[in-house]
Amino acid sequence: MTILSRMIIVGALLWLGYVMFLDAHTQQAMENTDQSKIVITFAGVILVALVAGVFLAMSIVSAIGDWMGNVVVNPGEQAAHDPHNDAQARVAQGDYEGAIRIFLEIFEKDPADVHALSEAGRLHAEKRGDIASAAAVFENALQAELPHEQSAFIANKLVDVYWNYQGDAARAKGLLAQIIETMPETKYAANALHRVHEIDRALLTGHAPKPPPTNV
Repeated sequence: MTILSRMIIVGALLWLGYVMFLDAHTQQAMENTDQSKIVITFAGVILVALVAGVFLAMSIVSAIGDWMGNVVVNPGEQAAHDPHNDAQARVAQGDYEGAIRIFLEIFEKDPADVHALSEAGRLHAEKRGDIASAAAVFENALQAELPHEQSAFIANKLVDVYWNYQGDAARAKGLLAQIIETMPETKYAANALHRVHEIDRALLTGHAPKPPPTNV
């Protein structure tokens, strides 16, 4: 039941109570009036008032509940639509190309959203087996001027493609060397140096990754 419906019922009950009250008052003023009838009429007025009060309270509580819900869940505006959900829905449907397109559009609109770019590259490599396109996603992104944190993140994703998927130690180490050179004395350079050592150890011990077959 809507608040408007409750308020209409409350108004009708109050009017009924008022009419009954006037009737009881009129009977009380008359001579030889049955007192029991007056008492019953006044009892009816009280009952009607109580019912009206219950409906009024329900209406107020409901309105307050709706208001509090809007304040807590939706403070003054509709929740922003998250395009990541659209992309994930495409993934669930097996439409990897559609998901990749959405993720790339997200990154184009917001270059700080490197997670969207990472997902686009991952889907190319893991779901489509298109390693070249996965590499291109990150290579193209690195052409832009980005903050150190973002560029280091993207560069490391590209290293993953070069090393884990293509087994190309030279290109992987070359990209890590660029991070060390362009971001000296930073955590990004330290992490890049650590990865260089890991690649060298893998090469020495014969544990270099074997590139998986691709669909391209």
